[in-house]
Amino acid sequence: MHTCKLIKYYVKVYIEEHSPLLNYGKSHAFPFAFDSRWEFSSNPEEADIVPLLHFHGQEQYDQLKYFQNIFPQDKKTVLLSVFHDAEDNDPTRFKWFQETYPNITILSTAYNKPWPNVLFYDFLWNRTKGLYGLGYLNKDCAVKSTWLHHFNINMFQRNSGIKHITHNLLIPNRAYYGKFEVLGVRLEKRSELHTIKLKNTLMSNPDKGVIFETDNWNPNYIKEIKKGGVYAPIANQYYNQTFASAYVESVVDTGDNLVKTITEKTWEPLLKGHFIIPFATPGIIDELERRGFKFPDFIDYSYTRETNNDIRWHGFVEQLRKISSLELAKVNTLYEDNVHIIKHNQRLFQTLNYDSLYEKLQ
Repeated sequence: MHTCKLIKYYVKVYIEEHSPLLNYGKSHAFPFAFDSRWEFSSNPEEADIVPLLHFHGQEQYDQLKYFQNIFPQDKKTVLLSVFHDAEDNDPTRFKWFQETYPNITILSTAYNKPWPNVLFYDFLWNRTKGLYGLGYLNKDCAVKSTWLHHFNINMFQRNSGIKHITHNLLIPNRAYYGKFEVLGVRLEKRSELHTIKLKNTLMSNPDKGVIFETDNWNPNYIKEIKKGGVYAPIANQYYNQTFASAYVESVVDTGDNLVKTITEKTWEPLLKGHFIIPFATPGIIDELERRGFKFPDFIDYSYTRETNNDIRWHGFVEQLRKISSLELAKVNTLYEDNVHIIKHNQRLFQTLNYDSLYEKLQ
């Protein structure tokens, strides 16, 4: 079978040369780590494919100029649009990429496919499967190109151990802020979530920049986490002592923002053996059910279909208050009666395939 070659280490070299890509470049090559049919090269001339990353504002023009000086414009190019947070339905969003690189393929993490001529690529699903060892992951590429080397390996254990429920809810206010302050509604709702009075809940303080204390992060990464906008998985101990995860997804607004994505905020609690209570764009539970995931009757997910942000938010909070008010004895009974749903959902991470980038680009 033919194997294409792509740039493997150019991202690292660019960072060392203080390029305009900065640390964001670590995400460029990682999508290619999920298939053994890729080969890697540090030679731009022999590479068949050049991976790019979607930027905004001045960053995109700096990136464009930088790449134009290194790669011919007729090179086959793949653009991974991972900045799903601020994207909208602007049909010209990728125009300058398309005009510059005639052989470009644009990939988006938006499952509702809001742009014409842009392919849906479920990079965030792949990332969860890969990091947790549920399929092929080219560790050499992954470790050198993304955050994997920032964590101790036990952070990515699939089995979260013996369940000993002491709290009803886990609310990990992840530290995604910093340059992402334009997200508006998500930040507003995350701050509001922290002020809600809930019983028997483990909730982190987003103002401290990080979720719960853990020894699973390497020391230098703590500084990066506190700056916000970085990936930080939650330690198993917090999943093992809680019943359900409540969280604000990366994209929640339904105004002009038509992007709908499912990120690690959803995938990880499902994989770790939790029931979930998400605040996201409308239809997230319907989309998950379409993919085969199952959900319990004791959570009323009808709020997730509401198109009005405020109505959907109030429905979300109502479920939080309901679940957090349950007695621990009732919570443990509900867990035992519905653990088959958790096990079913965990099995899907093994049985559902990667979204193959290799096949998309053939």
